[in-house]
Amino acid sequence: VWKWKSGECKVLQGHKEQVRCFSLLSDSTNDSKLLSWSFDGTVKVWDIESGERLQDIEAHQGAILSCHVSPDRCHFATTSADKTAKLWSCETWQCAFTLTGHQECVRSCRFSWDSKRLATGDDNGEIRIWSVKDGSLLKICSRESKDGMDSLHGGWVTDLHFSPNNSVLVSTGGYIK
Repeated sequence: VWKWKSGECKVLQGHKEQVRCFSLLSDSTNDSKLLSWSFDGTVKVWDIESGERLQDIEAHQGAILSCHVSPDRCHFATTSADKTAKLWSCETWQCAFTLTGHQECVRSCRFSWDSKRLATGDDNGEIRIWSVKDGSLLKICSRESKDGMDSLHGGWVTDLHFSPNNSVLVSTGGYIK
């Protein structure tokens, strides 16, 4: 964690494998928590001022491939090579729901802007949309026939984004859909 003006740097250590990515847990300047996730299947919560590890969550049996914090900062989601996605509480750090049904690694996830839905995408091009309230499956976005490529999406679903009014979901992989 760099304080770039002074050149001061804190190294947050604890993951056993490559850190996939991170997210600040607040937009506020006085809340200094950071969420990190790793190929070791863990999520860690850090105080970036002190460098102290606040939470150590054994999240998945496989590598964590993506994570996203809901816009309302109440939940975060993880996706994994273990073919599951999980929805977590930012208050208790407990798993609220394990989302199952994908047949391949779940590569990407994104909350809707109103924090009511979660989209997950897998390595076979399938996208699932879930209810954050109860973990129920709302919709599967896929086509019965392949696109002439190696999967329904032309490859892995590598990223997902909802439009600001939550009416459109954009996905990337071999194609943009």
